[in-house]
Amino acid sequence: MSAAAVNTEAVYPTLGEARMLAAELLQSAGTPVTAAQAIAHSLVLAEQLGHASHGLIRVTEYLDAVADGQVRPAESPVVSSRAGSTAIVDGRWGWGHLAAELGARTATEIARDTGVGLVAVRNCNHSGRLGEWVEYIARNGLVGAGFLSCGPAVAPLGGVERVLGTNPLAVAIPTGDEERPVVLDFATAGVAEGKIRVAAQAGRPAPAGVLQTADGQATTDPREFYAGGSILPFGAHKGYGLSVVIQLLGEALSGGGRPDDPRSAAANGLVLLAFSPAGLREPADFTARVDECRDRILASRPADPGAPVLMPGDVEARHAAAQPPGQLRVSARLWADLRHRGKGGS
Repeated sequence: MSAAAVNTEAVYPTLGEARMLAAELLQSAGTPVTAAQAIAHSLVLAEQLGHASHGLIRVTEYLDAVADGQVRPAESPVVSSRAGSTAIVDGRWGWGHLAAELGARTATEIARDTGVGLVAVRNCNHSGRLGEWVEYIARNGLVGAGFLSCGPAVAPLGGVERVLGTNPLAVAIPTGDEERPVVLDFATAGVAEGKIRVAAQAGRPAPAGVLQTADGQATTDPREFYAGGSILPFGAHKGYGLSVVIQLLGEALSGGGRPDDPRSAAANGLVLLAFSPAGLREPADFTARVDECRDRILASRPADPGAPVLMPGDVEARHAAAQPPGQLRVSARLWADLRHRGKGGS
């Protein structure tokens, strides 16, 4: 490896080096080459967009999941059934990224045929950044939406026990520039679990107001979460309500996040929706109106003249643009850990 610049906090491997290291580690666990490369691409893309919580930090977790039997690395997902505008993708307990990609592709294909495609992805391990899969749908000229239930990490409003997942929701809307859809992607928890993991590894506090200890006391110490604490929903009753709806539908339609089933509790209950605006409006007119509305919002007067109004997805685009050309800023400790694993360390 030839990481170009190193300090006590970060290293800057090339994008190719980051993808290669991640893919090699996944292959060492029995993942076929093409699958390993696809997953590595998704992990590095998450890093590029500023979501380290869904980036390279997940590699060690994934390797452990293979060792524990949670992930079957050589399995490939399949479309197990299709009826009308709906389909079920069976992830076969292989890599969740591959199952999610097949789900997004299947929803897109159905929506092109019928106008609407609704896909439930079952037996699906951690599927990465939800925004990636709805963005795939939007880049094909369709409106994409998705949500997923996952293992208990979040307390209900007024509670202290983990009974809800972080339960993200994502929506992607095509624009006149097919390469730049509007992408909304957020956890209904006050913070994604992976961001707590990143903070704990870096020795930084978690944001205020999003964590509580096992006995319900507010804390910013990320270690408290791993000692039995819980995450709080965002926005009090509003985030809690969204989380409950996603948990109910995710578990009922896809099965992920059920605490009574250890395999399901570690899985994602993923549901993806694609629909074509063509049944309601000419696609060119639709994207023109989306662009007009977006531009009007962006042109509105900011409270701080130095901080312009942004659209969902703009923060990620700015983070990617700020990376050194062809390189990736990665935690030095994480990079060292991954290289150690690559050399046969444990």
